[in-house]
Amino acid sequence: MAPSTQLEARSLTVQREIRSGPLPSAEEFARYEQVLPGAAERLMRQVEVQSEHRRNLEASVVHSNIANERRGMNIGAALAGMFIIGGFAAVMTGHEGAGYAAIGWAAAQVSGTYLVAWWGKRKQLQMKREQE
Repeated sequence: MAPSTQLEARSLTVQREIRSGPLPSAEEFARYEQVLPGAAERLMRQVEVQSEHRRNLEASVVHSNIANERRGMNIGAALAGMFIIGGFAAVMTGHEGAGYAAIGWAAAQVSGTYLVAWWGKRKQLQMKREQE
């Protein structure tokens, strides 16, 4: 007698859900509420508190960066001003070479800083446009 062969059909279904963000889906919220009443409200409050904290940190970083940039500009302007005044004083006292060099250095410092910043911003804008 010949062995009988039977074919068995099997099926596999895979479901995948991908989300992005701090909040669970509505179905997950409902399950949290079933297991622990008030859990959904607590989760929402936690997300709100974390969002507020993140916004406060970002604002603090922005204000700190602005203050640092302003401080740097003031120091640079003071240094350039001192070199210009010192250069004029040197020229007036007969030290033309040193005086013109000091004035030239100050002008190069100010214009070079401006050009480097302008070029950097231009490059950032170009990269941002390429990403869009």
